Amino acid sequence: MKVTKRIVSLLLALVMMLSVLSVVASAATATTVRQYKTYVSIGDSVGAGFSLPDYDKYGTLVVTKKRIEGSWPSIVGDAVQANNFVPLSQPGFRTTELRVLVDNSYEGDRITKELISELAGVPYGGKEIIAQRKEYQDAIKKADLITLECGLNDTWLPLMATAHDIEDANPLTEQYLPDVYEYLNDFGSIGDVIKNGMNTTGLIFAAPQVPLILADQMGTWIPRYIRDYDILVKKIFELNPKATVVATSCYNPFTEWTIPEENGIAILMLLQPMYDILNVVKQQYVSQYPGQYFLADINDVKVRTNSFSSLQQGGFDPHPTAAGHKYIAKQVLGVLPTGKRQANWKRPATKPQSTTPLFSKGSAGWGVYVNGSLDTSYHGIAKSGSGKLYYVKGGLWAKDFNGIASANGKKYYIKAGRVQSDFSGTVKTKTKVYTIKNGVVTSTKDR
Repeated sequence: MKVTKRIVSLLLALVMMLSVLSVVASAATATTVRQYKTYVSIGDSVGAGFSLPDYDKYGTLVVTKKRIEGSWPSIVGDAVQANNFVPLSQPGFRTTELRVLVDNSYEGDRITKELISELAGVPYGGKEIIAQRKEYQDAIKKADLITLECGLNDTWLPLMATAHDIEDANPLTEQYLPDVYEYLNDFGSIGDVIKNGMNTTGLIFAAPQVPLILADQMGTWIPRYIRDYDILVKKIFELNPKATVVATSCYNPFTEWTIPEENGIAILMLLQPMYDILNVVKQQYVSQYPGQYFLADINDVKVRTNSFSSLQQGGFDPHPTAAGHKYIAKQVLGVLPTGKRQANWKRPATKPQSTTPLFSKGSAGWGVYVNGSLDTSYHGIAKSGSGKLYYVKGGLWAKDFNGIASANGKKYYIKAGRVQSDFSGTVKTKTKVYTIKNGVVTSTKDR
Protein backbone atom coordinates (compact mmCIF):
# COMPACT_ATOMS: atom_id res chain seq x y z
CA MET A 1 0.00 0.00 0.00
CA LYS A 2 2.91 2.37 0.75
CA VAL A 3 4.24 1.78 -2.76
CA THR A 4 0.85 2.61 -4.26
CA LYS A 5 0.51 5.83 -2.24
CA ARG A 6 4.03 6.87 -3.21
CA ILE A 7 3.24 6.35 -6.91
CA VAL A 8 -0.03 8.29 -6.67
CA SER A 9 1.72 11.18 -4.93
CA LEU A 10 4.39 11.26 -7.63
CA LEU A 11 1.75 11.25 -10.35
CA LEU A 12 -0.14 14.18 -8.85
CA ALA A 13 3.02 16.22 -8.33
CA LEU A 14 4.24 15.69 -11.86
CA VAL A 15 0.87 16.43 -13.44
CA MET A 16 0.82 19.76 -11.61
CA MET A 17 4.34 20.46 -12.88
CA LEU A 18 3.26 19.70 -16.42
CA SER A 19 0.60 22.40 -16.38
CA VAL A 20 3.19 24.94 -15.19
CA LEU A 21 5.90 23.94 -17.64
CA SER A 22 3.79 23.87 -20.79
CA VAL A 23 5.06 26.17 -23.53
CA VAL A 24 3.54 27.57 -26.67
CA ALA A 25 5.07 26.50 -29.99
CA SER A 26 6.50 29.11 -32.35
CA ALA A 27 4.89 29.91 -35.66
CA ALA A 28 7.24 28.03 -37.99
CA THR A 29 5.56 26.01 -40.73
CA ALA A 30 6.71 23.74 -43.53
CA THR A 31 7.27 26.82 -45.70
CA THR A 32 8.94 29.09 -43.12
CA VAL A 33 11.00 26.78 -40.91
CA ARG A 34 14.78 27.20 -40.81
CA GLN A 35 16.85 24.96 -43.07
CA TYR A 36 19.00 22.18 -41.58
CA LYS A 37 21.44 20.49 -43.93
CA THR A 38 21.88 17.23 -42.02
CA TYR A 39 18.90 15.79 -40.15
CA VAL A 40 19.01 12.64 -37.98
CA SER A 41 15.84 11.02 -36.60
CA ILE A 42 16.20 8.74 -33.58
CA GLY A 43 13.36 6.76 -32.06
CA ASP A 44 11.19 3.65 -32.09
CA SER A 45 8.51 2.19 -34.37
CA VAL A 46 6.54 5.46 -34.43
CA GLY A 47 9.46 7.27 -36.05
CA ALA A 48 10.18 4.21 -38.18
CA GLY A 49 6.80 4.65 -39.90
CA PHE A 50 5.31 1.35 -38.72
CA SER A 51 2.07 0.39 -40.57
CA LEU A 52 2.40 2.98 -43.32
CA PRO A 53 2.11 1.63 -46.91
CA ASP A 54 5.76 2.40 -47.67
CA TYR A 55 6.73 0.42 -44.54
CA ASP A 56 4.46 -2.52 -45.36
CA LYS A 57 5.96 -2.91 -48.84
CA TYR A 58 8.99 -4.59 -47.27
CA GLY A 59 6.78 -7.51 -46.25
CA THR A 60 8.31 -7.91 -42.80
CA LEU A 61 7.27 -6.81 -39.33
CA VAL A 62 10.52 -5.05 -38.51
CA VAL A 63 11.92 -2.42 -40.89
CA THR A 64 14.83 -0.42 -39.52
CA LYS A 65 16.67 2.73 -40.52
CA LYS A 66 14.80 3.31 -43.80
CA ARG A 67 13.26 6.48 -45.18
CA ILE A 68 9.56 5.65 -45.08
CA GLU A 69 7.50 7.98 -47.26
CA GLY A 70 4.63 9.55 -45.35
CA SER A 71 6.32 9.13 -41.98
CA TRP A 72 6.67 12.26 -39.91
CA PRO A 73 10.53 12.24 -40.04
CA SER A 74 10.38 12.06 -43.84
CA ILE A 75 7.97 15.01 -43.93
CA VAL A 76 10.18 16.99 -41.54
CA GLY A 77 13.27 16.16 -43.61
CA ASP A 78 11.70 17.71 -46.69
CA ALA A 79 10.36 20.74 -44.80
CA VAL A 80 13.77 21.65 -43.35
CA GLN A 81 15.31 21.07 -46.79
CA ALA A 82 17.79 18.52 -45.47
CA ASN A 83 20.43 17.57 -48.01
CA ASN A 84 21.25 14.55 -45.84
CA PHE A 85 18.45 12.76 -43.98
CA VAL A 86 19.59 9.89 -41.73
CA PRO A 87 16.66 7.78 -40.42
CA LEU A 88 17.78 5.81 -37.35
CA SER A 89 14.49 4.81 -35.72
CA GLN A 90 14.05 1.14 -34.84
CA PRO A 91 10.97 -0.73 -33.58
CA GLY A 92 11.07 -1.94 -29.99
CA PHE A 93 13.55 0.66 -28.75
CA ARG A 94 13.05 2.16 -25.31
CA THR A 95 14.91 5.12 -23.86
CA THR A 96 17.20 2.49 -22.34
CA GLU A 97 18.30 1.12 -25.72
CA LEU A 98 18.85 4.63 -27.08
CA ARG A 99 21.07 5.38 -24.10
CA VAL A 100 23.07 2.20 -24.83
CA LEU A 101 23.79 3.58 -28.31
CA VAL A 102 25.31 6.84 -27.04
CA ASP A 103 26.73 5.78 -23.66
CA ASN A 104 29.66 3.42 -24.15
CA SER A 105 29.79 2.63 -20.43
CA TYR A 106 26.24 1.25 -20.35
CA GLU A 107 24.92 -2.04 -21.73
CA GLY A 108 21.28 -1.71 -20.72
CA ASP A 109 19.15 -3.82 -18.42
CA ARG A 110 17.84 -7.38 -18.53
CA ILE A 111 15.30 -6.50 -21.22
CA THR A 112 18.07 -5.13 -23.45
CA LYS A 113 20.35 -8.09 -22.90
CA GLU A 114 17.90 -11.00 -22.82
CA LEU A 115 14.27 -10.18 -23.59
CA ILE A 116 13.82 -7.38 -26.14
CA SER A 117 13.82 -9.76 -29.10
CA GLU A 118 11.10 -11.92 -27.56
CA LEU A 119 8.98 -9.14 -26.08
CA ALA A 120 9.11 -6.73 -29.05
CA GLY A 121 9.43 -9.29 -31.86
CA VAL A 122 12.62 -7.69 -33.19
CA PRO A 123 15.66 -9.48 -34.68
CA TYR A 124 18.19 -7.77 -32.42
CA GLY A 125 19.34 -7.86 -28.82
CA GLY A 126 22.02 -6.29 -26.66
CA LYS A 127 25.02 -7.33 -28.75
CA GLU A 128 23.45 -6.19 -32.03
CA ILE A 129 22.47 -2.84 -30.48
CA ILE A 130 25.95 -2.21 -29.07
CA ALA A 131 27.42 -3.00 -32.49
CA GLN A 132 25.56 0.05 -33.87
CA ARG A 133 27.13 2.58 -31.49
CA LYS A 134 29.62 4.00 -33.96
CA GLU A 135 26.93 4.46 -36.62
CA TYR A 136 24.66 6.39 -34.23
CA GLN A 137 27.39 8.45 -32.61
CA ASP A 138 28.96 9.43 -35.93
CA ALA A 139 25.54 10.49 -37.24
CA ILE A 140 24.83 12.58 -34.14
CA LYS A 141 28.21 14.34 -34.40
CA LYS A 142 27.44 15.46 -37.96
CA ALA A 143 23.80 16.44 -37.43
CA ASP A 144 22.43 19.96 -37.55
CA LEU A 145 18.96 18.78 -36.46
CA ILE A 146 18.10 15.72 -34.36
CA THR A 147 14.60 14.54 -33.52
CA LEU A 148 14.23 12.31 -30.47
CA GLU A 149 11.10 10.17 -30.10
CA CYS A 150 10.90 7.57 -27.34
CA GLY A 151 8.91 6.52 -24.29
CA LEU A 152 6.01 4.35 -25.43
CA ASN A 153 8.02 1.15 -25.21
CA ASP A 154 9.27 2.20 -21.77
CA THR A 155 5.71 1.63 -20.54
CA TRP A 156 4.99 -1.59 -22.44
CA LEU A 157 8.09 -3.77 -22.28
CA PRO A 158 8.67 -3.72 -18.50
CA LEU A 159 5.08 -4.87 -17.93
CA MET A 160 5.46 -7.61 -20.52
CA ALA A 161 8.72 -8.70 -18.92
CA THR A 162 6.99 -8.92 -15.54
CA ALA A 163 4.22 -10.98 -17.10
CA HIS A 164 6.86 -13.24 -18.60
CA ASP A 165 8.44 -13.82 -15.18
CA ILE A 166 5.12 -14.35 -13.39
CA GLU A 167 4.05 -17.01 -15.84
CA ASP A 168 7.39 -18.80 -15.52
CA ALA A 169 7.33 -18.66 -11.72
CA ASN A 170 3.63 -19.28 -11.19
CA PRO A 171 1.90 -21.15 -14.01
CA LEU A 172 -1.11 -21.54 -11.72
CA THR A 173 -2.24 -18.11 -12.94
CA GLU A 174 -3.86 -20.10 -15.75
CA GLN A 175 -6.50 -21.26 -13.31
CA TYR A 176 -8.01 -17.76 -13.44
CA LEU A 177 -8.53 -17.79 -17.19
CA PRO A 178 -11.94 -19.56 -17.18
CA ASP A 179 -13.39 -16.77 -15.02
CA VAL A 180 -11.86 -14.13 -17.32
CA TYR A 181 -13.25 -15.86 -20.40
CA GLU A 182 -16.71 -16.01 -18.84
CA TYR A 183 -16.53 -12.27 -18.19
CA LEU A 184 -15.43 -11.57 -21.77
CA ASN A 185 -18.42 -13.47 -23.12
CA ASP A 186 -20.50 -10.42 -22.16
CA PHE A 187 -18.64 -8.44 -24.84
CA GLY A 188 -19.71 -10.73 -27.67
CA SER A 189 -17.42 -10.67 -30.71
CA ILE A 190 -15.15 -8.08 -29.10
CA GLY A 191 -14.63 -10.43 -26.19
CA ASP A 192 -13.71 -13.17 -28.64
CA VAL A 193 -11.02 -10.96 -30.12
CA ILE A 194 -9.53 -10.33 -26.69
CA LYS A 195 -9.73 -14.01 -25.73
CA ASN A 196 -8.00 -15.02 -28.93
CA GLY A 197 -5.22 -12.55 -28.25
CA MET A 198 -4.67 -13.47 -24.62
CA ASN A 199 -1.13 -14.70 -24.05
CA THR A 200 1.47 -14.16 -21.38
CA THR A 201 0.33 -10.58 -20.90
CA GLY A 202 -3.26 -11.78 -20.58
CA LEU A 203 -2.26 -14.07 -17.74
CA ILE A 204 -0.87 -11.25 -15.65
CA PHE A 205 -4.17 -9.42 -15.79
CA ALA A 206 -5.94 -12.59 -14.70
CA ALA A 207 -3.81 -12.88 -11.59
CA PRO A 208 -5.17 -11.42 -8.31
CA GLN A 209 -1.88 -9.69 -7.41
CA VAL A 210 -2.05 -7.34 -10.42
CA PRO A 211 -2.50 -4.02 -8.52
CA LEU A 212 0.62 -4.61 -6.45
CA ILE A 213 2.54 -5.80 -9.50
CA LEU A 214 1.66 -2.67 -11.47
CA ALA A 215 2.51 -0.32 -8.60
CA ASP A 216 5.83 -2.07 -8.04
CA GLN A 217 6.59 -2.02 -11.75
CA MET A 218 5.99 1.73 -12.01
CA GLY A 219 8.25 2.24 -9.01
CA THR A 220 10.97 0.41 -10.94
CA TRP A 221 10.75 1.62 -14.53
CA ILE A 222 9.93 5.29 -13.93
CA PRO A 223 13.22 6.03 -12.08
CA ARG A 224 15.09 4.10 -14.78
CA TYR A 225 13.37 6.14 -17.50
CA ILE A 226 14.23 9.41 -15.72
CA ARG A 227 17.88 8.38 -15.38
CA ASP A 228 18.24 7.02 -18.92
CA TYR A 229 16.57 9.99 -20.57
CA ASP A 230 18.78 12.42 -18.66
CA ILE A 231 21.97 10.64 -19.73
CA LEU A 232 20.65 10.21 -23.30
CA VAL A 233 20.09 13.95 -23.76
CA LYS A 234 23.38 14.90 -22.12
CA LYS A 235 25.34 12.41 -24.23
CA ILE A 236 23.76 13.77 -27.43
CA PHE A 237 24.89 17.28 -26.56
CA GLU A 238 28.33 16.02 -25.52
CA LEU A 239 28.69 14.44 -28.96
CA ASN A 240 27.35 17.54 -30.69
CA PRO A 241 27.19 20.73 -28.57
CA LYS A 242 25.78 22.77 -31.48
CA ALA A 243 22.93 20.46 -32.48
CA THR A 244 19.27 21.44 -32.44
CA VAL A 245 17.23 18.70 -30.76
CA VAL A 246 13.46 18.33 -30.95
CA ALA A 247 11.91 15.74 -28.64
CA THR A 248 8.33 14.62 -29.12
CA SER A 249 5.97 14.12 -26.20
CA CYS A 250 4.53 10.67 -25.47
CA TYR A 251 0.94 10.37 -26.62
CA ASN A 252 -1.70 8.22 -24.98
CA PRO A 253 -3.00 5.70 -27.56
CA PHE A 254 -6.10 5.05 -25.42
CA THR A 255 -7.61 8.54 -25.47
CA GLU A 256 -10.90 7.37 -27.01
CA TRP A 257 -11.22 3.98 -25.30
CA THR A 258 -13.81 3.21 -22.62
CA ILE A 259 -14.73 0.03 -20.71
CA PRO A 260 -17.48 -1.05 -21.41
CA GLU A 261 -17.30 0.43 -24.87
CA GLU A 262 -20.31 2.76 -24.48
CA ASN A 263 -20.69 5.13 -21.53
CA GLY A 264 -18.00 3.34 -19.59
CA ILE A 265 -14.85 4.22 -17.68
CA ALA A 266 -12.40 6.11 -19.86
CA ILE A 267 -9.06 4.32 -20.06
CA LEU A 268 -7.61 7.78 -20.70
CA MET A 269 -8.27 8.74 -17.08
CA LEU A 270 -6.52 5.62 -15.81
CA LEU A 271 -3.38 5.85 -17.94
CA GLN A 272 -2.85 9.53 -18.76
CA PRO A 273 -0.96 10.30 -15.53
CA MET A 274 1.66 7.75 -16.56
CA TYR A 275 2.26 9.53 -19.89
CA ASP A 276 2.28 12.87 -18.08
CA ILE A 277 5.27 11.67 -16.08
CA LEU A 278 7.20 10.90 -19.25
CA ASN A 279 6.39 14.30 -20.70
CA VAL A 280 7.32 16.26 -17.58
CA VAL A 281 10.73 14.59 -17.67
CA LYS A 282 11.18 15.60 -21.31
CA GLN A 283 9.97 19.15 -20.71
CA GLN A 284 12.61 20.11 -18.14
CA TYR A 285 15.42 20.09 -20.75
CA VAL A 286 13.83 23.04 -22.58
CA SER A 287 15.18 25.32 -19.84
CA GLN A 288 18.47 23.40 -19.50
CA TYR A 289 19.31 23.82 -23.20
CA PRO A 290 17.51 27.04 -24.22
CA GLY A 291 17.34 27.59 -27.95
CA GLN A 292 18.73 24.11 -28.63
CA TYR A 293 16.29 21.62 -27.11
CA PHE A 294 12.58 21.85 -27.94
CA LEU A 295 9.58 19.70 -27.01
CA ALA A 296 6.80 19.15 -29.56
CA ASP A 297 3.41 18.31 -28.06
CA ILE A 298 1.80 15.46 -30.04
CA ASN A 299 -0.89 14.43 -27.58
CA ASP A 300 -3.71 14.73 -30.15
CA VAL A 301 -2.23 12.29 -32.67
CA LYS A 302 -4.69 9.94 -34.38
CA VAL A 303 -3.79 6.27 -34.03
CA ARG A 304 -4.90 3.20 -35.97
CA THR A 305 -6.64 1.36 -33.14
CA ASN A 306 -8.65 3.87 -31.15
CA SER A 307 -11.43 1.74 -29.63
CA PHE A 308 -12.58 -1.82 -29.00
CA SER A 309 -14.49 -1.64 -32.28
CA SER A 310 -11.37 -0.83 -34.29
CA LEU A 311 -9.57 -3.62 -32.41
CA GLN A 312 -11.81 -6.09 -34.24
CA GLN A 313 -10.60 -4.83 -37.61
CA GLY A 314 -7.06 -6.12 -37.41
CA GLY A 315 -5.69 -6.28 -33.89
CA PHE A 316 -4.13 -3.65 -31.67
CA ASP A 317 -2.04 -1.04 -33.48
CA PRO A 318 -1.24 2.11 -31.46
CA HIS A 319 0.80 3.70 -34.26
CA PRO A 320 -0.21 6.94 -36.02
CA THR A 321 -2.35 6.99 -39.12
CA ALA A 322 -1.10 8.81 -42.23
CA ALA A 323 -2.92 11.89 -40.93
CA GLY A 324 -1.33 11.31 -37.54
CA HIS A 325 2.15 11.44 -39.08
CA LYS A 326 1.31 14.72 -40.82
CA TYR A 327 0.11 16.11 -37.48
CA ILE A 328 3.32 15.07 -35.69
CA ALA A 329 5.44 16.68 -38.43
CA LYS A 330 3.44 19.90 -38.10
CA GLN A 331 3.98 19.95 -34.33
CA VAL A 332 7.72 19.33 -34.69
CA LEU A 333 8.08 22.11 -37.26
CA GLY A 334 6.01 24.39 -35.04
CA VAL A 335 8.61 24.49 -32.28
CA LEU A 336 11.54 25.19 -34.61
CA PRO A 337 12.62 28.75 -35.45
CA THR A 338 11.88 30.32 -38.80
CA GLY A 339 14.58 31.09 -41.32
CA LYS A 340 15.53 31.70 -44.92
CA ARG A 341 14.62 29.07 -47.48
CA GLN A 342 16.43 27.85 -50.59
CA ALA A 343 14.27 28.91 -53.49
CA ASN A 344 15.30 26.06 -55.80
CA TRP A 345 15.91 23.28 -53.28
CA LYS A 346 15.20 19.74 -54.45
CA ARG A 347 15.27 16.62 -52.38
CA PRO A 348 18.60 14.83 -52.98
CA ALA A 349 18.35 11.59 -54.90
CA THR A 350 18.41 8.57 -52.63
CA LYS A 351 19.91 5.19 -53.32
CA PRO A 352 17.29 2.61 -54.23
CA GLN A 353 16.34 0.64 -51.14
CA SER A 354 16.11 -3.12 -51.24
CA THR A 355 12.53 -4.33 -51.42
CA THR A 356 13.39 -7.99 -50.93
CA PRO A 357 10.54 -9.33 -48.78
CA LEU A 358 10.77 -11.84 -45.97
CA PHE A 359 10.56 -15.54 -46.86
CA SER A 360 8.59 -17.29 -44.13
CA LYS A 361 6.19 -20.14 -43.47
CA GLY A 362 2.50 -19.31 -43.27
CA SER A 363 -0.88 -20.94 -43.63
CA ALA A 364 -0.36 -21.64 -47.35
CA GLY A 365 3.24 -22.85 -46.98
CA TRP A 366 6.60 -21.17 -47.51
CA GLY A 367 6.43 -17.85 -49.31
CA VAL A 368 5.85 -14.12 -48.88
CA TYR A 369 3.25 -12.87 -46.42
CA VAL A 370 2.10 -9.34 -45.70
CA ASN A 371 0.35 -8.83 -42.37
CA GLY A 372 -0.25 -12.56 -42.17
CA SER A 373 -1.79 -12.92 -45.65
CA LEU A 374 -0.12 -14.55 -48.66
CA ASP A 375 0.95 -11.92 -51.22
CA THR A 376 -0.20 -13.71 -54.37
CA SER A 377 0.88 -10.75 -56.52
CA TYR A 378 4.55 -11.14 -55.64
CA HIS A 379 6.97 -12.74 -58.11
CA GLY A 380 10.68 -12.53 -57.42
CA ILE A 381 13.31 -13.12 -54.77
CA ALA A 382 12.58 -13.35 -51.04
CA LYS A 383 15.04 -13.57 -48.14
CA SER A 384 14.76 -15.87 -45.13
CA GLY A 385 15.67 -14.84 -41.61
CA SER A 386 19.02 -16.59 -42.04
CA GLY A 387 19.80 -14.57 -45.18
CA LYS A 388 19.19 -17.26 -47.81
CA LEU A 389 17.44 -16.21 -51.03
CA TYR A 390 14.50 -18.07 -52.54
CA TYR A 391 12.57 -17.77 -55.81
CA VAL A 392 8.87 -17.02 -55.35
CA LYS A 393 6.00 -17.09 -57.85
CA GLY A 394 2.49 -16.04 -56.95
CA GLY A 395 3.65 -15.51 -53.39
CA LEU A 396 4.73 -19.14 -52.90
CA TRP A 397 8.12 -20.79 -53.01
CA ALA A 398 8.76 -22.10 -56.54
CA LYS A 399 10.77 -25.03 -55.22
CA ASP A 400 10.49 -26.97 -58.50
CA PHE A 401 12.19 -24.21 -60.50
CA ASN A 402 15.71 -24.73 -61.84
CA GLY A 403 17.53 -22.25 -64.08
CA ILE A 404 18.07 -18.50 -64.49
CA ALA A 405 15.41 -16.10 -63.24
CA SER A 406 15.18 -12.31 -63.36
CA ALA A 407 14.12 -10.36 -60.26
CA ASN A 408 14.84 -6.96 -58.69
CA GLY A 409 16.80 -5.88 -61.76
CA LYS A 410 19.19 -8.85 -61.53
CA LYS A 411 19.42 -12.38 -62.84
CA TYR A 412 19.90 -15.26 -60.43
CA TYR A 413 21.05 -18.87 -60.76
CA ILE A 414 18.43 -21.03 -59.06
CA LYS A 415 18.21 -24.69 -58.11
CA ALA A 416 15.16 -26.20 -56.40
CA GLY A 417 13.80 -22.72 -55.95
CA ARG A 418 16.84 -21.44 -54.02
CA VAL A 419 19.44 -18.92 -55.22
CA GLN A 420 22.81 -20.65 -55.34
CA SER A 421 24.65 -17.97 -53.38
CA ASP A 422 27.60 -20.29 -52.74
CA PHE A 423 28.18 -20.89 -56.46
CA SER A 424 30.55 -18.97 -58.75
CA GLY A 425 31.38 -20.16 -62.27
CA THR A 426 29.58 -20.65 -65.59
CA VAL A 427 26.19 -22.12 -66.40
CA LYS A 428 25.28 -23.20 -69.94
CA THR A 429 21.85 -23.51 -71.51
CA LYS A 430 20.99 -24.42 -75.11
CA THR A 431 21.40 -20.81 -76.24
CA LYS A 432 23.33 -18.93 -73.52
CA VAL A 433 26.42 -19.05 -71.34
CA TYR A 434 26.05 -17.28 -68.00
CA THR A 435 28.89 -16.17 -65.77
CA ILE A 436 27.83 -16.46 -62.14
CA LYS A 437 29.26 -14.89 -59.00
CA ASN A 438 27.71 -15.86 -55.66
CA GLY A 439 24.52 -16.92 -57.42
CA VAL A 440 24.10 -13.66 -59.39
CA VAL A 441 24.61 -13.44 -63.16
CA THR A 442 27.42 -11.00 -63.97
CA SER A 443 27.57 -11.51 -67.76
CA THR A 444 25.78 -13.36 -70.57
CA LYS A 445 26.84 -14.42 -74.05
CA ASP A 446 25.30 -16.45 -76.84
CA ARG A 447 26.53 -19.97 -77.47
